[in-house]
Amino acid sequence: MKYLLIIFTLSLIFWGCTNRLNEDLLSIEENGDLAFARREYQAAVSLWSSAYAKNEKNASLANKIGDAYFKLGKLDRAESFFKKAEQCDLENIKTKINLAQVYVLLWKLPEAEKICEFLSEKN
Repeated sequence: MKYLLIIFTLSLIFWGCTNRLNEDLLSIEENGDLAFARREYQAAVSLWSSAYAKNEKNASLANKIGDAYFKLGKLDRAESFFKKAEQCDLENIKTKINLAQVYVLLWKLPEAEKICEFLSEKN
């Protein structure tokens, strides 16, 4: 019985340690996703930017960074990253919608209208 209690205790300790290791091994992008979910937008930008620097053709990351900048109210930076995402994936509807929102808020209405026309043709 004594050995069973020792084994049980050690397994709990080991399980707790491995669980912590799994959190540490999350990718930079996943940590950015967690920060964004916690509404820690600047932290998300920092993490995603680190990942983006390793692969600047990643439209998904560029879109995420743009979204975080949008939440921070940094519309010029958001526009820049949404454009980068658009250049990597010209057909991505989510990116087009995000970019159109930024254009409307920046009063770049002709650009927003072009995107709306593109989206209406897709439908």
